[in-house]
Parts: sequence; structure tokens; C-alpha cells
Amino acid sequence: MNDVQPNGEPKKIYLTKPTENQLPTTSNPVRKSLINHSGDPVRIPPRRYMPPADKNSEEYLTNHKNNATGTHGKNCIWLNWRRYKDELTSINVPLPVYRKMMIAMRNRNMVVTAQDCRRKINTCIHATSPLEKCSILPFRNITLEQVEQLRQENYFLAEQRDADIKCLHMEEANFKCFEEFIRTWTEQKEIELQRVKLMANQDAKSIENEENLNVEQQLKATIIAK
Repeated sequence: MNDVQPNGEPKKIYLTKPTENQLPTTSNPVRKSLINHSGDPVRIPPRRYMPPADKNSEEYLTNHKNNATGTHGKNCIWLNWRRYKDELTSINVPLPVYRKMMIAMRNRNMVVTAQDCRRKINTCIHATSPLEKCSILPFRNITLEQVEQLRQENYFLAEQRDADIKCLHMEEANFKCFEEFIRTWTEQKEIELQRVKLMANQDAKSIENEENLNVEQQLKATIIAK
């Protein structure tokens, strides 16, 4: 028979009701509630298995702790974390530390325990951040007057930005119009230049024809005179 439920917990055991006029004989005194409700379920806690030989009891996560934390095989260590060490806040963000991290550190020949892993992560998180020094935003000791002043400055800068964007759009439209005018003007001038070239060619041809006619007439006149 299988004594384990599908969720991994052991099955609940129910005591059988005693027969009439027969109470459980025990050396210790029994309360009335147990006598009257002797058929209530008796819940047995899960077994606490012994850790393997290659693991310490500190690292080994028992079934009881698994059911309590719900991590199912992951060694969860909760840390209280703040963004900066001088930050005035009471918000604590939990950060889990999984066993895989410790295994990876051991694979690199590090002698690591849960406390060492927690200490290393704390030092990484609470290290001095360069953003804390070079940032211009007032993270601490901010008042409502400063917030209102920041809102007014932001509104003024937004209006100035909108005006600059509108002027930029107008300048861009004017530049496009000027570019279109220059394009049409150059096209017209090119057409006029081609027309002038054609007329010049025609005039040159007509002049050559006239000169040829004059030469022929002179030749005819000389021949007749002879």
C-alpha cells in the first residue's frame, strides 16, 4: 500500500470510534474533548530525513522546510535589501539565493557555506554605486516645495520645447519651399539654354548656306566673264 498522497504528504490516519461504554484506557489523564471527539483525524508531520554524508545539516533542506517555504528543492535565503546604504526607507525586497549558486562556487574550488554566500551577495548589492555620487536628482530629504518647483520647471521647459519644435517645423517647411523654387528655376533655365543653343545652330546653318550661295554666284559670274 502507498502511504503517500499525490502532493507528497503522508496520508492522514483516522482513529476508529470506541465501542459504547468503553473509553480508551491510558495512564495519562485525557481531556473531555478528546474523549467526546475521539474520531477526529490525527495529522502526522512529515518525516525528517537524515542528510546525506556529503552535505552538512546547514545546507541540507528537509522535507519539512520544503513544505514550509514552498521552494521544492531550492535553498531560499531571504535578504533585506536597500538601494543605497544611506537610503531613508523601510522597504525590504526579498532576494532568494538558490543552491545552484553555491554548487557553482564549489565547482570553482571555493569553500562556501550559506553564510558565505549570503555575505558575498550583500557585499555585491551594498557596494558604493557611482550613480549615488554623480546623480543630480534629490533622492533624500525632498520636500513638497521642491517637488512643486520641479513641476513648474518641467512645465516651463516643456512649453519651451514645444515652441522650439514648432519653429523648427516652420523653418523646415520654408526650406522645402525654397528648395522647390530653386529646382523649378534651374529647370526653366536649362530649357531656355537648350532653346538658345538650337537657335544658334540654326543661325549658323543659315549663315553657311548664304556664304555658299554667294561663292557659287561669284564662280558663275567669273565663268561667264571669261
